[in-house]
Amino acid sequence: MSSEAPIVLFDLPSRAPRRSWSPNPCKTPYTIPTIKLGDGTYLMDSIAIATELEKRYPSPSVHLDSPVRAKLETIMAGVGQYFAGIYIPLTPERLLTERSQAYWYKTREEWFGMPLSQFAAEKGGQRGWDAVKPYLQEATALLKADPSGPYFLGAEVSYADFIWAGLLLWAQRLGQDVWEKLLETAGPDAELNIKSSVQRAIRAKVLETYPQLEPHMEAIMPKKSQLDLIKLPDRVSLYSLDDRPLFFQHMDDPLIPHLKVVHQYPHAFKTVRIDRGAIRFVMSGATLMVPGLTSPGGRLPEDGGGYAKGEVVAVAAEGKEEVCMIGVLDVSTDEMRAKKKGPAISQGHYLGDGLWKIDLS
Repeated sequence: MSSEAPIVLFDLPSRAPRRSWSPNPCKTPYTIPTIKLGDGTYLMDSIAIATELEKRYPSPSVHLDSPVRAKLETIMAGVGQYFAGIYIPLTPERLLTERSQAYWYKTREEWFGMPLSQFAAEKGGQRGWDAVKPYLQEATALLKADPSGPYFLGAEVSYADFIWAGLLLWAQRLGQDVWEKLLETAGPDAELNIKSSVQRAIRAKVLETYPQLEPHMEAIMPKKSQLDLIKLPDRVSLYSLDDRPLFFQHMDDPLIPHLKVVHQYPHAFKTVRIDRGAIRFVMSGATLMVPGLTSPGGRLPEDGGGYAKGEVVAVAAEGKEEVCMIGVLDVSTDEMRAKKKGPAISQGHYLGDGLWKIDLS
């Protein structure tokens, strides 16, 4: 490679000391990075550049086909969305030249439909850090998943490391305060052992919410076992035991069993049934609507024995043996029966979703 014409990397201008600041030249696709190859060919977009360089210089490989890269890019989409409230307002203040500032303010305010000062007030500060925290911690957990080395693939550097390094370098360039806060928020690990006192409280709450599980609790959550807490995106906490997902919880909402627990003990949970026509909507992640429960083929509890708004219910499906969804009722079943319209469960855990597919091994 040393005997060839040099590869030129183009970057965005910035204030002194004029070092690269955007993560785009490190990884992410945008108008930069752009490179000029030795033969005069120009390439734009990170993955296009990486693919061409991998083809021209295959050793050492950066493992573009690694599934870890795909997982990290999914996580980074969430980071980008929620970190925006922090970096969008700070970038022109701390990094850009006067000429670039004008363009940044104009385009970003058009994107968000508001002044950046308002955007910072609504999406930045501690609110922004709280929103991005689950994604940063998920990336940390992915980085630590292979203990054979310090990289995403253990002892081997890969393209995933450039993705993550781009974010870290950007935070450094934004300032020591942002850098330290990002490291603090990402945490040393996203998987935590739960103290015995907290574990007892979780066990008690499970039995309070699902009393029919009492005969099975020693099998589900033995008293001397060690639960793990895994932080997932959107402020969801997942409690697991020996790589088995057991219960999850969004912030302070009710503890909800993973569908694998429901399938083991289906009679321990309050249940409704949807008709055949609603199955494909539920399985695509759509809101479960009341007509799917009140039409022929659907089933609600009898009058007088209904379920209240906010209760956790399992959702069986007409003609199917296993429960396909579990979630919190938006309205009571009595109201569903009376009105026969509107949303029944806006958000639930369903067969085939990310929680169902999660691999904790």
